[in-house]
Amino acid sequence: MEKKIKNIFVLHILEAYFVYGERRGYHFQRDVTGFSRNENLGFQIYTSQIGYYESLHEAELRIKKIANEKDENLYGFVVEEKPIGFLINGFCINREYGQNLSFRRYLKNGKIWQKSDLSTISCYDEKDDNLGDTAFRGCDSKTIPFKEGDIVEIARKDFVLLAIIVRLPPTKAKMKIAWARCQEKNLRDYPDYLDESYATIHFEVDVNGRCIEDILHMDSIVNVLPLSYHIPQKWEAKLRGIFRKYKTYVEKRNLVKNDGSIE
Repeated sequence: MEKKIKNIFVLHILEAYFVYGERRGYHFQRDVTGFSRNENLGFQIYTSQIGYYESLHEAELRIKKIANEKDENLYGFVVEEKPIGFLINGFCINREYGQNLSFRRYLKNGKIWQKSDLSTISCYDEKDDNLGDTAFRGCDSKTIPFKEGDIVEIARKDFVLLAIIVRLPPTKAKMKIAWARCQEKNLRDYPDYLDESYATIHFEVDVNGRCIEDILHMDSIVNVLPLSYHIPQKWEAKLRGIFRKYKTYVEKRNLVKNDGSIE
């Protein structure tokens, strides 16, 4: 019997942060939320306000009102659906606002950019059990707005990072094959929200000014966004060079399967 879940919608209003007089755009700076001392190419963001609503409609009405104010510091919005009356984990890989039943991201104009209706909650009230739908069945290819080789922003909780896409999220056709394998082998671990991701690469600069390339990361579809600012030509060329090198490496190591996906 499916659990009846009472929920609440939490709205996060995100603003970009630049030092007074600093040019708006991408700069090398440390992601203060990470453990590394290296600097990333991007800019800082922060949650300026949080709102709690009984329905998604109420949250979206507030988003529309704020978006119409056209604040130049506004970066966008996040709406996460949280369960009421359950004790859940405050940490969640790939969703830095903690575990939730669903997650939506909106652009600064108030329009929804991407959503995930997958629950990340696989344990609650100290029980090893799911809350909500946790099974990933694949993305509709028509709803994937990017292609391999696109330069994008990766929105973390407090930092927006420049990266380049090297692999798209699995489509429904590919996940149908993956699910068949899981059932055939009777696997307990099945595709979940972690599989609903792009594979991206970015680069960092260490404390000695040395460039560190080929940092591969899996980023949730809700965290991959279009560019906000112009990219300096040298950094665009750097990212595209990393992309070509990665693809060459994959081909040489024979990691490409017959269907073109990467092991």
